[in-house]
Amino acid sequence: MIDEYSQTWLALEAYAEKEVSDLLERLEVPGTKPGVTEHLRGRILSLRQIISLGQDEAPINFVATEDYDEFQGIDDEI
Repeated sequence: MIDEYSQTWLALEAYAEKEVSDLLERLEVPGTKPGVTEHLRGRILSLRQIISLGQDEAPINFVATEDYDEFQGIDDEI
């Protein structure tokens, strides 16, 4: 469990929120390549998930699929 009132958490949360804000600004730059925007969006998602850990119930993200086997080894292709 995270102590959402500890100085460590408050500092981490402030850092993550500032970073999200900065990354959102970078996303608005015209002409940014798709690969770069994809990377920025991934970082934003990761930071938001960290921030959500301090909330009462952190959201759980998962993919439900009947074709689980098609995802086997997908990390090897990336």
